[in-house]
Amino acid sequence: MDKIRKGRKDSKCILCEKRTKPGKRRPLCGETNKNLRNFLSKNFLVSPNDDDVICDTCRRKYYREGQAQVNTPTVLTNDTNANDPDFMPPSAPKRAKLSSPLSISLPISSTIKGHAQCCLCKKRGPKLMVVPQEARFHTFLEKNIIIPAGSRCCPRHLCTEGFTKEANEDITSVYTVSDFNRSGLLELIDTIREHALKNKNARIDFDKSSSLNDTDFRNLTGLTITDFEDLCSHIPNSAIRDTEYEA
Repeated sequence: MDKIRKGRKDSKCILCEKRTKPGKRRPLCGETNKNLRNFLSKNFLVSPNDDDVICDTCRRKYYREGQAQVNTPTVLTNDTNANDPDFMPPSAPKRAKLSSPLSISLPISSTIKGHAQCCLCKKRGPKLMVVPQEARFHTFLEKNIIIPAGSRCCPRHLCTEGFTKEANEDITSVYTVSDFNRSGLLELIDTIREHALKNKNARIDFDKSSSLNDTDFRNLTGLTITDFEDLCSHIPNSAIRDTEYEA
């Protein structure tokens, strides 16, 4: 009996995974909570068990979500548990944005996530900026490191193209596993697809240095971009013959 009581005391909310006190949570079992269980299963891909609980905060968001969808005054049904003295119905029909839990773990390195410190240099400060989505995606492409959405960094690390060259070289991972929710993973897949479609016709072009980075030049020619351009400067145009295979 002591083990059961201890387990119930340490219960976590099935949605936000926060530890809940006995007076701040509600069970998900029973016929009266059937609609709530169906809502969680449909929108967040979770299957509540008989011993799972939901915190009052997430429970109220569920009722606000339902109220906003039907756009009608709140009507107490069996699911609202009118006999529950602790239940607080929403005071205004505000549409609350719910996010699914981070239940998908992938073996991809990631940086720290937080609003209080820079995800690159770990410095704290009041003037941190949200890392743009484009900068986060390029970091994933170039270094296979995930910068979680909402992460902050120092303004000096950013430029119009994303991260500065110095900041990009200093990006290091902290964790070996990245956690995603359904919407975050779908967003990453869509971005990769858009990038692939955008570059499907890309070809090797030595005349345009922006199409190849320094690593590409080293792999193809054994020279850096600077060395390659210096070599080309010593070759007169008359010595280069035009052919249909010229890159």
